[in-house]
Amino acid sequence: MKIVICIKPTLSKYLSIENNEQWSINPYDLYSINLALELKKNNDLKIICICMGPKNCQQLLKRCLAFGIDEVYLISDKSFAKSDTFSTGYILFKAIKYIGIPDAIFCGKKSLDGETGQVPYHLSQFLNIPLYIGCKKIEITSKNKVSLVMNKNCSSKITILPNSILTFDDFSTEIPKTNLYKLKNAYSKKITTLDSEKLNVNKNLCGKLGAKTNVLKVEKVFHTKCSYKIEGNTDNIALKIYNIMNNKN
Repeated sequence: MKIVICIKPTLSKYLSIENNEQWSINPYDLYSINLALELKKNNDLKIICICMGPKNCQQLLKRCLAFGIDEVYLISDKSFAKSDTFSTGYILFKAIKYIGIPDAIFCGKKSLDGETGQVPYHLSQFLNIPLYIGCKKIEITSKNKVSLVMNKNCSSKITILPNSILTFDDFSTEIPKTNLYKLKNAYSKKITTLDSEKLNVNKNLCGKLGAKTNVLKVEKVFHTKCSYKIEGNTDNIALKIYNIMNNKN
């Protein structure tokens, strides 16, 4: 059984994890990776990760190899820059057609830095295959036969159609276990890059040319937490809390 996982690179500075790399795996996609690796322990699975991003995302994919992913592909080309969800869906569609339609495609519910959650829908339409949303867990009951758990108490299960897309609601910041030998071996490998020529894309459907939406303004919405040590008598403590809640010094 072959599974393709679509992963989105997220700037590490937006994640509360220790990482010296510029890019990290989107937590919603990391959940899919952990789930697939857990399934692989007891099943004959081939796991492929595809990532659309700049050239320096290769390090992220090398870490995936160290986790135990079988194959990785970087989807990168100047014409792919400034893609919205529609053009991203089209480019991922061409990439999956290039490597071969798998038994299942795993996608995160959304990206941490975009929050749109629309790419799986576009990908489903381009590939003309079913899309299952709101998945919690997955079970392989027999060869190439997959059952989905649709809620946390495992009371609702369905058998999916072959060649389907699955999106999972949960996210994870738990990095799969690896070791120095696997990391060294993975970092020595060359990452295959799929560009516009290899994928034979219509450039009018890629990047800014193919985008159906346009970003007018970007604002920072990532809030940081802070702590205070408050000392004194009851009146002083109450006044300090009041001032903090009202953003006063």
